Amino acid sequence: GFKVIDLGSSPGSWTQVAVDYVKSPPAKPTVLAVDKAKMFEVPGAGFILGDITDENIRIEISEFFEMNPVDVILSDMAPNFEGDTDLDHIGIASLN
Repeated sequence: GFKVIDLGSSPGSWTQVAVDYVKSPPAKPTVLAVDKAKMFEVPGAGFILGDITDENIRIEISEFFEMNPVDVILSDMAPNFEGDTDLDHIGIASLN
């Protein structure tokens, strides 16, 4: 019954692990995957295609969980690295 968000979820491996671990039911998933890239459907997980920095996507996430708090946030997100340490640091910091 734990509620889990998997940010940067594509291709879906950690989503599958989370679904198995919390026994998320396919009929009413407690795991939500979010990514800018498409991924295959994972039974027991919801999926939102979009950018977590978009306020509308964050609203969709809140609505998925019916405005309730979540138990775990997984994140495998990373910015596109530019090779400039200052810009790369800003990209990582903004994701945090």
